[in-house]
Amino acid sequence: MVHKLIYCLQKDVIKHGCFEGRLFGLFVADNSVFNQVADFELNNLIKSKSWVELDNYFQEYPLRPNDSRIKHWIRSKYMIKDYEGCLKLCQIDESDLDDSIIKHKCTFALRSSMKINRDELIEKALLDYSQRFPSELEHKITNMRFSYRKKDYISCLSLSEQILQQDKTNITALLFNARSNKKLKNPRNIEKKSWERIIQYDSKNLEALNNLSKIYFEEGNEKEALNFLEIIFSINPNYEPAFSTSIKMNYDISSKSKNYSLAQMYQQNKYEELINSIGGLNNSKHWSEKEFKLALRSYNNLKRHSEVIQLCESINLENNSDAVILEQLLMANFYLENTKKYSIILKIFSKKSLTDTSFMRLYLRHLIYFSNDDDDTFSEINNLLSIHDNDYLSDVLKYILKSQKYHLIELLFPENSLSEIFDPISGVLKSVIDKHDLNELWQSLDKKIIKSYELDSKEVLKKEYIIPFLSISSDIEKEKLIQKIKSNADDMDNKENLLQIKDELLKGDNSNDSYYQNMNFTNSILCLTLEKKEGEGGLDKDFFYAHLDYEKYKLKGILEKNDRKISSIDILESDPRNILGRYMELVKKLEHTDIIIISWICSIIYDISPKEIITNDGLIHGEIAKLIMGYPK
Repeated sequence: MVHKLIYCLQKDVIKHGCFEGRLFGLFVADNSVFNQVADFELNNLIKSKSWVELDNYFQEYPLRPNDSRIKHWIRSKYMIKDYEGCLKLCQIDESDLDDSIIKHKCTFALRSSMKINRDELIEKALLDYSQRFPSELEHKITNMRFSYRKKDYISCLSLSEQILQQDKTNITALLFNARSNKKLKNPRNIEKKSWERIIQYDSKNLEALNNLSKIYFEEGNEKEALNFLEIIFSINPNYEPAFSTSIKMNYDISSKSKNYSLAQMYQQNKYEELINSIGGLNNSKHWSEKEFKLALRSYNNLKRHSEVIQLCESINLENNSDAVILEQLLMANFYLENTKKYSIILKIFSKKSLTDTSFMRLYLRHLIYFSNDDDDTFSEINNLLSIHDNDYLSDVLKYILKSQKYHLIELLFPENSLSEIFDPISGVLKSVIDKHDLNELWQSLDKKIIKSYELDSKEVLKKEYIIPFLSISSDIEKEKLIQKIKSNADDMDNKENLLQIKDELLKGDNSNDSYYQNMNFTNSILCLTLEKKEGEGGLDKDFFYAHLDYEKYKLKGILEKNDRKISSIDILESDPRNILGRYMELVKKLEHTDIIIISWICSIIYDISPKEIITNDGLIHGEIAKLIMGYPK
C-alpha cells in the first residue's frame, strides 16, 4: 500500500534526525498526499465493511486525540465481537471535545456492556449515556430491556411510557409496555389497551393479536377472540402460540386448514397415517409448508431418513430461513452419518443462531442431546445466552435436564451446587428466570431435578432433607401430600417419630439462648390445632387461634384473632430452614410436612409472642415448636 511506504519513510526520516533539506520539505509539502491516500484506503475498507482489516489498520496507525475516524475503529471492534476492546476504546477523556465522538462512545460502550452482560458495566454505561445525552432514546430503550430482563417490570413500564412520550409509534416500547402490564397482572382493561396500541401502529403484530385473542376469550367475548385468531392464521398459518390459544378455546380450525387434524395425528404418533393422508411422497409437490414440515418429522421418526434428504434436495441451505426444516435435514444426515453434510448444516445453525432465536433454540437442543464435545456445547450455550440476554435459559435447562447431562448445569453455575440452583424456595434460579418458568420446570421435570441432586458433585446442602422439600413443588405431588396428611392423621409411626423429637428437646436445655428470653410478651393466648374448631369465648385476653386448612394444591396455615381471620398462607411455599436454623438437624428425620408445620407454628409464636400456648388434639407439632422457642417445659 502506498500510504504504508510514505508512513515508513516518514518514520525513518524522523528517526535519523533529517529535519532539514529537500527530503523533509517533501513531507511538509506532501503530507496531504499521505492523508489522501490513507483516507482513500480507509474509505474502501469502510464501504466494504471489512471490519477485521479496519481494526488492523487502526492498530498499526494510531489516531490522534479527537480524531473523528475513531468512530470507525469503535464500530469495527464491536462488529468483530471484541466487546472488551470496544469498551476500552469508548472511554471518554479530557481530549474528547467533539460531541459526535462522545455520543458514539456512549452508544457503543452501552452496546458492548450489554453483550458482555455484566450488570455493573451496563449500569455504569447507562448512567454515563443518560447524563451526557438525557433526551436520547437509545439508552432509554436499553434501560427498558435491561429492567425487563432483571424482572423489574415496574421500572420497565415507567421507561416504556417515557419513550412513548417522545415517540408514540416506537414498537419496541409498546411491546415492553404491554409485556410489563401482563407480568404485573395489571387490570385487564389496562393490559388490553396496551396490546391494542401496538395493533394501531403494527396491524400484523402476531404477539399482540394473540394476547388480545386470549383477553377477549377470558372476557367471554368468543366472537372477537375468534376474529383475532382468524387474522393471525391469515398472516401466518404456522404461528404456534396461536395454535395453543386455539386449543384452550376448543376452537376447531380445520375449516381453514387441515393442519390441525394433522398435528393431532402427529401427537398421537400416527406417522404412517399422517403421510398417507397427504398423498405420500409422490404428492409432495402439492404439500403446504405445514404438511411438508410434519412429513419431514414423520419420516425421521419412522427412521426413513433418506426420504427426508430426498425431499430437501432442492433447498438452498444458506438462504433457508425455516429452522424446523433445516433441523430435520440435520437430523437425517446425523443418523445416516453423512458427516460432511451434517457439519455444513451445523455451521449454518451456529451462524443463524446469533440473530435468530428459533434457530438458536433448536441448535442448542441438538448440541445438548447429541454432541459429545461438552466444552464446545457449553461454549455455544454461554455465548448464545449472553447474546440473547438469557431469555432462553429456562429452555436450555429443560433440554439439559431431559438429556440428564447435569454437569452442563454445573458449568453454567460454577459457584453453586445443583441443590442451590434449583431450590424453588431459595434457589439461584429464583432471581435469574421467571417464576412461571421455574414452576414449569418443576411441574414437568421434578423427578429429573431430584435425580440431579442425588448425583450432585458438590455437597453443599444436606440432601436428606432438601430433596423432599423440592419434590413437593409439583402440583401433583402437593395433591398427593395433602391427601396423605388428611388420611394419615393417626399414623402411629409418624407420632412415634414426633414423640422422640419432643423427648430429645425435653432432655436438653435451650432456655438460655432461645427466642423466649428475648420476647416482649403480649396479653394473649395461642391455641393450636390441626383442624378448625369453635373458638373459646369468655376470655379477657386476645385469643389467637391457628389451624390448618386443605385445598387441592395448598396446605393453608390460618391464623385468627378473636374469631376474625388475620392471615392465611400456603405453608408449602415457606422455607423451614430459615425459621428452624440449627434445629433442622434435629428434625430432619421427620416427614417434610411435619417439619413445615413445626416451622410455621414457630413463626406464629415469634410474631405473636403469646403468654400462653394451648395445643388441642394432642398436637405434638405445637409441643415441639414451644420447646424450640424456649417455652417452659
